[in-house]
Amino acid sequence: MRRCLVICSALSLLLGGCAKIVVVPVPSGGSTPAEGVIYALPNTVIQVHLKIDKTTKKGAPYAVYAAVFAPDTKPVCEDQACSKGSTEYAVEDGATFTTYGEPDPEEVFLVKFSKGGAVDQSLTMTWNDAGLLSGASSTVTNRTGDIIVSGIKLAASVASKTAFGSNKALAANKLAKKNCSDVIPGSGEDAADDWFIQELNTKLTAKPEWANTLITNYCTIAKEDRAKLPQDKDLVEDAIDAYTIKIIPLADTRATLLRGTGTALDAVPLIARIETEIGTQLIPLFIGTKTTIVWDGALDTRAVRKGASVPVDLSILIVDPKAGICIQNVEVPPGVKPLPFVAAGATAKVPADQFATIGCSTAPEGVKDYHLTLDYQTVLASQLFNKITDVTTGDRSFRYRIPAQMKAKFGEKTKSIGSGTFPVAQLGTVISLPAQRHSKSLTYNLGFTEATGALKTFTLGTTGSLDAGTIDALSGAAGGVLDARTAAIQKAQTNADPATALTKQDTLLKLQDDICTIQKKYNLPCTIQPQ
Repeated sequence: MRRCLVICSALSLLLGGCAKIVVVPVPSGGSTPAEGVIYALPNTVIQVHLKIDKTTKKGAPYAVYAAVFAPDTKPVCEDQACSKGSTEYAVEDGATFTTYGEPDPEEVFLVKFSKGGAVDQSLTMTWNDAGLLSGASSTVTNRTGDIIVSGIKLAASVASKTAFGSNKALAANKLAKKNCSDVIPGSGEDAADDWFIQELNTKLTAKPEWANTLITNYCTIAKEDRAKLPQDKDLVEDAIDAYTIKIIPLADTRATLLRGTGTALDAVPLIARIETEIGTQLIPLFIGTKTTIVWDGALDTRAVRKGASVPVDLSILIVDPKAGICIQNVEVPPGVKPLPFVAAGATAKVPADQFATIGCSTAPEGVKDYHLTLDYQTVLASQLFNKITDVTTGDRSFRYRIPAQMKAKFGEKTKSIGSGTFPVAQLGTVISLPAQRHSKSLTYNLGFTEATGALKTFTLGTTGSLDAGTIDALSGAAGGVLDARTAAIQKAQTNADPATALTKQDTLLKLQDDICTIQKKYNLPCTIQPQ
């Protein structure tokens, strides 16, 4: 009888027990006993890749007369302020986006170990370097940035034009020019023209052919533009002297080689070198220099929080074209070359290869405010995370995220210079899997997407309460019950106690009937027939 009761108790536990994998939240403000291992769902960090230019211009001392001495070119600086040197900051078009995940301190969970006993448990978990649970191989993108320095490139053709006059001027080059009517018949007399032409003839008395070339260049300028040229005697004479000393000797040598009257055996490479040198001399005198450094880097923002109202609008970059830049709500991530900043308020002159920082104020005129804006890629009602809510009652198992699908823009209020679409974990919702099934065993195999914590792969494995091994054990137990029944009957008969014998027989028959009923329920042949 005792053996029969033990078997009945085991059968009851087998049919009524469940496999269970329990995962509980770790409270953000407290601590939880370490009865297992922890993992965290990720927050999505949004990374904006962009290029910021710093352009430094240095004017030429005689740029105002560039149309005379270097026609068909445009000076770097158009005004006197720029001629003293200027710096301009700007953001290039074509910003792009990437995302990655990092552990969310508010979404940490403990996978609890089984209490032991007659329960087998195996647990395999894999984390990436950031501490995020991942069931799939992870990749690390090497983000690199660098400072690229570019300078002026001068074509040899520029030297030809600037040294010998524009094409229009060459066609009309004649000796003994006294006024612009000699160059352009019918152009009329003008006091300003007379003054300028007299200066050229006086300073270039020994080089009348060059006086005529420059006079022709001057007269081919539109009359309204000629009137704007300053009648500064000292500045004009200095420009003519510099041109005479640095340009004319090179141009005369080039002309000699072109006529074939020189002594060089191979004039072609020498002519090319002379043309390059003419351009090199003209740039600091009449054109000026322009140098641009480009910061090709990235900015990370963690300012997009769980529960943020959508659309999200963040000011992340302030650019004052004349003064410098300011970043806010973002940071330069590791692995990207830092912005070469000079500290705000520094009194020292900003080096050419560094960026000046300013306060994040949009008050000054001309300041540009660059924003990162986020909105749902589709309307909220169509978002997948909005279709399901989590079950929060009872024991729950592994958590995963259903992220929000977002579209992003970067730029000023009225002009976008970059856009993209990507999922954002913290703007979606967290879902938990059931902790138990009415089964003998329960297996979850999960793979997560690193940037969002969304399920990448999912496998569920369960084994019914009565599997083949259990049925075999149950059949063996049933044979033991029959043996016990026969022994009990024999003993009852021997003791000649009819009431006791009948009670024992009744108990065994009921147990026999229960076993047969269970076997039929699972479409198994009834190995024990009631007798």
